Amino acid sequence: MAENTNNTEEIAKASESVDKKTAKKPAKKDKKAKSHKVSSYLKDLKSELGKITWYSRKDTVNSTVLVCVIMVVFAAVIALVDYLFGSGIALFGSLF
Repeated sequence: MAENTNNTEEIAKASESVDKKTAKKPAKKDKKAKSHKVSSYLKDLKSELGKITWYSRKDTVNSTVLVCVIMVVFAAVIALVDYLFGSGIALFGSLF
């Protein structure tokens, strides 16, 4: 029985020491560490931007013009369909 009591006490002491070790310490605001993180981030960002394969200006302009033309065509088709349905409903309403 004495061994059981000793084991319980040892377990309690061990858990207290673990609690003390794992307890979070208040965070210190270190401006140098933050500025180092920011400068490191910006250096990495510049490096990654250099790895991007950019389209040429000609390809970009061609794609932009193509998208604009397609938008105008679809807008015209939608306007035509809207006009036809509106006229059809008006004609159907005038029958009654």
